[in-house]
Amino acid sequence: MEYILAFLTVFDKIIGSGIHRIDLIYIFSGIILLWYLFSKRLEIKTIAMAGGLTAIYAVLVHLITGSTGYVASLLFVLRIVLNVTFTLWVISSFKKMDLTAYISAVAALFAISTVGALIFRDSFLWKPHEYISGYGPYRLRLFYAEPAYLAIICGMMLILTVYQMIVKTFRWRLAASGLVFVFCMILSYGMGGLIATAASLFILLMVHVARNRDEIMQDSLKRMVWGLVAVILIIMIVAIVALSPIIGIRIMPLIRGEDNGIAYTITRPYHWFVEVMNRTGWRGAGIDQLVDTPLGNDLGIVEEFKNSFVKIMAEGGILGMIVIAVLVILLLGQVLIYGNDLAAAFVVFTLLIQFSTGRFEDPLHWLVYGIILHECFTERDARRALKVPGPGNNDDLLDKQEYAAYDGRKDVASDADGSQKIKVCLVGSSGGHLTHLYMLKPFWENKERFWVTFDKQDAKSLLKDERMIPCYYPTNRSIKGLIINTVLAFRVLRKERPDVIISTGAAVAVPFFYLGKLFGAKCIYIEVYDRIDKPTLSGKIVYPITDKFIVQWEEMKKVYPNSINLGSIF
Repeated sequence: MEYILAFLTVFDKIIGSGIHRIDLIYIFSGIILLWYLFSKRLEIKTIAMAGGLTAIYAVLVHLITGSTGYVASLLFVLRIVLNVTFTLWVISSFKKMDLTAYISAVAALFAISTVGALIFRDSFLWKPHEYISGYGPYRLRLFYAEPAYLAIICGMMLILTVYQMIVKTFRWRLAASGLVFVFCMILSYGMGGLIATAASLFILLMVHVARNRDEIMQDSLKRMVWGLVAVILIIMIVAIVALSPIIGIRIMPLIRGEDNGIAYTITRPYHWFVEVMNRTGWRGAGIDQLVDTPLGNDLGIVEEFKNSFVKIMAEGGILGMIVIAVLVILLLGQVLIYGNDLAAAFVVFTLLIQFSTGRFEDPLHWLVYGIILHECFTERDARRALKVPGPGNNDDLLDKQEYAAYDGRKDVASDADGSQKIKVCLVGSSGGHLTHLYMLKPFWENKERFWVTFDKQDAKSLLKDERMIPCYYPTNRSIKGLIINTVLAFRVLRKERPDVIISTGAAVAVPFFYLGKLFGAKCIYIEVYDRIDKPTLSGKIVYPITDKFIVQWEEMKKVYPNSINLGSIF
């Protein structure tokens, strides 16, 4: 499996040339798709949904733009279906894969190819006559269409290599592989790949140190190692900048704004995008309707956009922008909630690449999506496995999952010391709302817990022996309060990861409940005692998403049909 993926990574573009290149990964994905289909695997449902949505998008773009590129649209849908198939294969296969073997195999193939390229300087492995940047007549491209693409692949592999060395285990063959990738990247003169890789490696190292800072600070050897890593990185950065005029890397011209290559790949396509939007009234040009068309010829677009996401937005107009926004939000959302070091680094890498160069349908970009989602899904599944203390389902939280009911009629299994293995977040305004929460002491006193409430004297007095996080107030019907407490809720929930969020209101409960659902917490709301036949505003807002909605009067079940009445807390 590792060697199949390594072969596809290196030789994906070996068949054909220019716009007539055939991606080997598409052929591989087609075989996987047939296997999924005939074996009736669950992935077929996801592929069918993705294909259906892509087809709807293509039809809508045709109707809105009035374009006639039917064949191009059909090919676009087919490529997306194959890419989704490949991504699903990566997600399911990555956990079984020997990552070190994959990295080493790609490095070996690159090394052999590069030696051949150095021997045969006039071969197809080089791109001759580089006229855009003005640097050097030859740039290494190996089996890819462009040297810049080789730099992107080397950057992707370098991120995997560094992750494997610092998170898993250090091996000399990984270090050697990393040197091969750096050497190939330098020979390609790919500034986009170099910048994206440098930024992603920085994120990778920072996230890793932040996640493991306590362990690092307590271990003198690890502190020494990380100090050495910092020194080596500084030396490498200084060396690359100092040697850039000699080895042809365009760092100083880029800083001075003199690099024509950057203008060619970034500035001009963004200018085209603005012009296309203005001339089409934000409807877009249509799928694959930017080259060899009256609009494209008028703007001087003689070849495919170098910018992946920008090309989709220029073709699809508002619809294309929505597609890109949804994709970015989904990726960022998964990484912010479940992402580890590698997922964080790769999401930075892919966003930098996709907004600056590349091709949206290129399957090797979807390989990166697969790795990101694999890391996030693995973390998500691990958390879910830890959070389920007993059999049951989400529809009967209090009874089936053995959480205590608030009238004391049920207990949950405890450790030997009496503590229970769930973490509780108690959210509420000070005053009566906080009093309601505090009176649930028989439930929360033997659990890990923290409180979110107003920084007022009554709250500080009542919770003097508890861990309290102050929130912003006043909150009722306050847009400012909602914004500030939403930011607070995201920070708190991302750090604390509570299993259960309990609130009696008022407005501060809203952001904690809605964000809490995204973080996988169970949300339980208790309507206050003084509401007998009318709902509170916060109760109405959170009612649709609560796992259990509890009232204290039988009359309130008419207001909240799916609520349960556990009687008075008092």
